Amino acid sequence: MKLIYPVNRDCEYETVRDIAYNHFMISKKYLPVIKHASNILLNGNPTWPDKSINPGDTVVFDLTEHEEIYEKPEQMDLKIIFEDEALIAFNKPPYMPVHTSIRHQSGTLANGAAALFVSRKIKNKIRIINRLDRNTSGICLIAKNRYIQERISRQIKEGIFYKEYRGIVEGVLKKKEGRVSSCISRANDGTIKRICGGRGKESETEYQVLSHRGNFSELKFIMHTGRTHQIRVHMAMTGHPIAGDELYGSASEEMQRQALYCSCLKFTHPLSSNFIEIKVPMPDDIAQFYDSVKTHKEM
Repeated sequence: MKLIYPVNRDCEYETVRDIAYNHFMISKKYLPVIKHASNILLNGNPTWPDKSINPGDTVVFDLTEHEEIYEKPEQMDLKIIFEDEALIAFNKPPYMPVHTSIRHQSGTLANGAAALFVSRKIKNKIRIINRLDRNTSGICLIAKNRYIQERISRQIKEGIFYKEYRGIVEGVLKKKEGRVSSCISRANDGTIKRICGGRGKESETEYQVLSHRGNFSELKFIMHTGRTHQIRVHMAMTGHPIAGDELYGSASEEMQRQALYCSCLKFTHPLSSNFIEIKVPMPDDIAQFYDSVKTHKEM
């Protein structure tokens, strides 16, 4: 990927560095990496950030890297729901870890993404934007290089990267919409479980009730922060845990995992500045579970 800037007479910048920082929003940490690889070009020749520019010049930042992909590439039948030169989004199935770990060296989304990177001759690390729990399905967005990751991360920090989840919770909520705010910290039992309170990080989840059937409700969740297990912890705190969530609620024979999925992402594209909206429908297993609740109650 290359960022190209033709210098015209109305250009307000004086140096290559000005273009990097103020036009392309390249971070101060990343610019030296590009320079070290001799990938800053002025009229086709390697240059340095403080070089002066003149009308008629062309400045190029070549973002091509040769990073080592740590994950073992594995061919998988992954569903791609969005892809361009900067980003790729998958509809991650349930029961699939996102990252490799000591327990999961293979069979992860990162392993499948690595195989796709190799097939597309992308020599960059797998940079996952939004992490999903193993049993949570839905949209998982991956940046194809460090520059794109940094631009999206900035949107997340500024609160303009929209993350929406949907799920089925136990019970019927009295309020049709609301917010849950709390600190989330690790439990003291040595498990991956989280709790509200303690010295954890502040977290906030906005919810809206979409429908209810029997003793279950379908909710839309808007994430204002991105803590581990945030929605699951917050809904358990309200007394309405996610259906099928054994860790924070109760097991269900009808729903074999937590009935939760990432349904929508909205953001500004780092290259084109276009508004991007990615959506996925309710997964079959959650839809069948919710439909069975209605059928059961009508019998």
